Amino acid sequence: MSGRHHIVMTSPPLRLRSGQAPADVAISFLEERLPRPLRGPRNDGRGIVLLGALIILLTISLIGATLASFFFSVNTVAEVELSRAQALYLAEAGIANAVQQLHQGGLSGDVEQHLGPTSLGEGEYEVTHDPAAGLITATGKVRGVKRTIQVKYLPF
Repeated sequence: MSGRHHIVMTSPPLRLRSGQAPADVAISFLEERLPRPLRGPRNDGRGIVLLGALIILLTISLIGATLASFFFSVNTVAEVELSRAQALYLAEAGIANAVQQLHQGGLSGDVEQHLGPTSLGEGEYEVTHDPAAGLITATGKVRGVKRTIQVKYLPF
């Protein structure tokens, strides 16, 4: 067998049918043997399934983003309300401190007096005592939130 070459064909040779152009035969041959991605799109509805899946994924993502935004805003409102309540309690603590000092004689005289700022917990309070008007004013401050209380009393 030296000098001779053997050619092995894995498919039958191309044959033209009557009225068939050689280019049509070549295209048919390539379509049968090329892998699916190289042949072009199928028309069996797979594209519509992918489009539907993308629409569902987008919808779920939008719902998730909306819920996250909602919970963030609810949390922010809750933090502000907590700060408002804490500032009010600090102002009340300032009033209680001023009343205690007033009973013990620490706040006396005819001149307006200022106490504080006094730190307590996460905030602070300031107190102003005006003996001429019989008025105690306390302001509580927490994380930028201020609440003020005034108490009027009859001098004794």
